[in-house]
Amino acid sequence: MAITIRAGQASVKIGSELQRRLDAIVRATNGQVVDEIEHIVSTIQQQAAEKWYLQVEYRDGSTGDIDWEVRVTPDQVRGRIVSSDRAAYMVRRPGPTSLVNVPRGAGEGNGERFKGTVAPSVYSEIMSQFRRTGQLPAGTTEYTRRDGRPTNLRRYQLNPKRSDGRNLWQELVNKPLRKYVNVRAPQLAQAITRAARRA
Repeated sequence: MAITIRAGQASVKIGSELQRRLDAIVRATNGQVVDEIEHIVSTIQQQAAEKWYLQVEYRDGSTGDIDWEVRVTPDQVRGRIVSSDRAAYMVRRPGPTSLVNVPRGAGEGNGERFKGTVAPSVYSEIMSQFRRTGQLPAGTTEYTRRDGRPTNLRRYQLNPKRSDGRNLWQELVNKPLRKYVNVRAPQLAQAITRAARRA
């Protein structure tokens, strides 16, 4: 957990010793409020981190580094979910028309040999249509031709991970966070009430 002190436009992350002392002061006066805020942001951070790469095809490790922090100012304590890697804010899921290769031999028996990425039975269907119409079926592409015939065929299907293409941060952090704050609102209100009585 990081603690940031903010005054106007200036902010500073405090050192570990000062952080421990400030944390002790804040908890002494608003301990239950801080605990509740920490619970909310850490829960959503953990859920988002677990789901992040389930919706990203390329797992190069450059995105998905999600953390949480509590910010202390003279008049408020704020919990935030953050990322040290700015690229994490920009990752998008595959769009609604995203296509992927049909896995080699999908739906076919074991032991078949393949032409390109399609099994012989599928290849026969494709070539039958090609001979009749001069065109490949929808969702099929050729990488090469031999003697005028398409070879090294690929079949495509809609990406199972497709979505409306909205930002992952919006889908996995912002929306769940708003919902969970509403769920925890009674506990947060009770903590704030108790802190106000002690003030």
